[in-house]
Amino acid sequence: MGTLSRPGLDSYNMPRACAPGAARAVAVCAVCEALREDEHEFRLAAADRLVGNSSAAEAIIDSMGFCGSHVFVPARSRHEAEGLAGVLREATDSLIGMLADGDRYFERLFDLFFGADRSCAACKAHDQRVSHGVREFVEGMDLSLACPPLCCPHYRNVVYSSKGVPLAALARSVLQTVQGAAARIASIHEQWRSGSGDEATIHSELAPILNVVAGEGGAVAGTTGRAPSERGPQSTPRCGVCAELVHAERHWLDMVQRAAKLGDDVWTVFPTCPIHLKQCARLPDPGIAVSTARYAAEVVSQALERGIEALALDNRKREAAARSVFYRRQGAAYVLGQQRKMVTHLPSCPACERALVAQEHGIARALRALHSAPQGRADDEVKDLCIRHFAAVYLHTVGGAARSRLVALQAERLRELSAQLAQAVHWDEPARATDALRQAVDAWQTTMPRAEGAR
Repeated sequence: MGTLSRPGLDSYNMPRACAPGAARAVAVCAVCEALREDEHEFRLAAADRLVGNSSAAEAIIDSMGFCGSHVFVPARSRHEAEGLAGVLREATDSLIGMLADGDRYFERLFDLFFGADRSCAACKAHDQRVSHGVREFVEGMDLSLACPPLCCPHYRNVVYSSKGVPLAALARSVLQTVQGAAARIASIHEQWRSGSGDEATIHSELAPILNVVAGEGGAVAGTTGRAPSERGPQSTPRCGVCAELVHAERHWLDMVQRAAKLGDDVWTVFPTCPIHLKQCARLPDPGIAVSTARYAAEVVSQALERGIEALALDNRKREAAARSVFYRRQGAAYVLGQQRKMVTHLPSCPACERALVAQEHGIARALRALHSAPQGRADDEVKDLCIRHFAAVYLHTVGGAARSRLVALQAERLRELSAQLAQAVHWDEPARATDALRQAVDAWQTTMPRAEGAR
């Protein structure tokens, strides 16, 4: 499709010209609206399945716990808290057993640990629900005649959900929706610069418009909306790799604030993924929220325009090639896959890239300490690794005393966690039980967010 051009400084600082009425409120995504109607019932049903389903512990192990978006949510009742503690304890004990008998479960552990950075158990449940909603949406209407407004994440879901979706018409419809959102964001940006709107008003007006680019609730519905860097210094993760990620994210947020004020090199720091867009929108300064939302809408608009042009060019080339005597027909699935990429490609999010680099640095530091540092110092570096980052270090450790020490430290930590979970159900004070569950979820979770475009 070609390289996406970055918006220049002039186009960032100056509002785009808007047609009359272009700055009106944008429409709500049809899929978001349909999913929001039964969101509460879905959460309750998901919690009931987690507590009452014996395979829930296996699902937690398969995904190595939770992602950064699904931080701890207090249980609704003592019965649910006891059920959640029981599920986490069962998952913990199962993993301890596999680590203790590494020869027998060697292949099983490697299968689990290679997928340790995939979607968490809560993300998988949400993705299944979204897929079901999108499938009903696609089957219930003819998108070649008319397409209701869609947010960008659900537009991607619709594109990849059916073979009969008219890609060009769908992309043009979403482009029109995004351009309407961009015009409205530009109007809010001008309102903020002129000082005619207070912070609360700007945030309230921006929230529904940002959903066009980032989706309802970001990429993951039902999240608490708290980022790792917003937990405060007193809640810095014990895991060294998670702490590295939190430090990198806080540094990135500082760069975003400086770039929003100076307008310098915004494409190197401004986010494009739903998770980090929502994170910037929650910052107290409305100028940062408006600036990052405006930039993201501009990037998405340009990407859709390039995708529509590339799709039209590709169709013309294929029609011309079909008239040649040397023409060799390509598979329909291959052609559809290539054209789907054309109309859904977005540049990578700088915040996600920084998080990936920070994660690699943290893992490399743990490996260096494990192999070269004295035993006491190495134990301090790796003894508090969360499950996912322990899995990453485990895969990079080739047998020998280093891996044995790593497994022994992790097993000891997991046994302590299992004992805490066993005591949690006997505490009469709700606060102590809540703290125990929070520690358990933190041990099973990584702060790494799910990157945009992960399916």
